[in-house]
Amino acid sequence: MREDTHSPAIEKFCNHFAGSFLVPAKQLLKQDLVKQQCSLVWDSHSLKFLADKFRVSKEVVLRRLLILGKTSNSFYEKWRDEHIKEFKPFGKRGDPVRSCVKERGEKYVAMVFSAYNQDKINTLDAAGYLGVKIDQIQKVRELVTTK
Repeated sequence: MREDTHSPAIEKFCNHFAGSFLVPAKQLLKQDLVKQQCSLVWDSHSLKFLADKFRVSKEVVLRRLLILGKTSNSFYEKWRDEHIKEFKPFGKRGDPVRSCVKERGEKYVAMVFSAYNQDKINTLDAAGYLGVKIDQIQKVRELVTTK
């Protein structure tokens, strides 16, 4: 979520759109924790509380607080530099089969298999939609059907 003068405009737009969609300004500013905060410095416990409330990462919350003038750019940059090691790239979280279901959701995965079973998409398409290798499709199916 780091944006600078070298970030493409579309990426900046997407980050701002996603943040405002997931953490609407009015809802965030209504939080007692936000209303009571006198400082531009946020502790980890407060960020985690807000992140859990909106079901997003602490960085997304902090970024929204920055945009809304509730923290400073210097605090955001310092916090991000200190916590960068906590971030894992999307799709690189251990078992790709479990990650597929976790990241895309069971409903989406079931929809892909429905289209696949009806011959609306082929194996290669299904693997692409699921973000797995062709030889992992059966394992994804088994994981979803055993739940």
